[in-house]
Amino acid sequence: MVVARHVARIYVALLAVTAVVAVVTLALAAAPAREALGFTFSGVPATWSEAASIFLANLEVTSIGFAAAFVASWPRLVDSPAAGRAGPWPRRAADLVVAVVVLQNVIVVGAAVGAYGTRMVGALFPHGPVELLAFSATLALYLIARRSAVSVRMAATLGGAGVLLLALAAAAEAFL
Repeated sequence: MVVARHVARIYVALLAVTAVVAVVTLALAAAPAREALGFTFSGVPATWSEAASIFLANLEVTSIGFAAAFVASWPRLVDSPAAGRAGPWPRRAADLVVAVVVLQNVIVVGAAVGAYGTRMVGALFPHGPVELLAFSATLALYLIARRSAVSVRMAATLGGAGVLLLALAAAAEAFL
């Protein structure tokens, strides 16, 4: 249950920060954001090829979190005195990469919602909440790995759930 609480907290935090970006965009820069984003809302082709493309793009983003979790866990995984002497820079680099990827996505989605309003919210359903859950699971794994050892079972469970959720979200985005 601890892992589920981490995932839920991250999910809510990502929604909250996205909402703040949306409100700020709406209040201060809706028109420039629409110009910069240039969304046409033409939809995506309802094909398995398109669903696979969406899945792979989202998997790429999610894999950054899993790689960062591995980096954070590395000193505990390697049974070597040299592993402890590596210093904190690999984890700090992973923190930076994860932060940049998360912020980039939150800013783009939040700005899009602020710029396009209900039209963008409608375009994000039903796949958006499922994608966000997959991303939240990945971030939970990373944050847990930063603080303690992560079991192979936990990594496989969160990883498998994330991949399954991304596949479902991609199919929903393409076909619904």
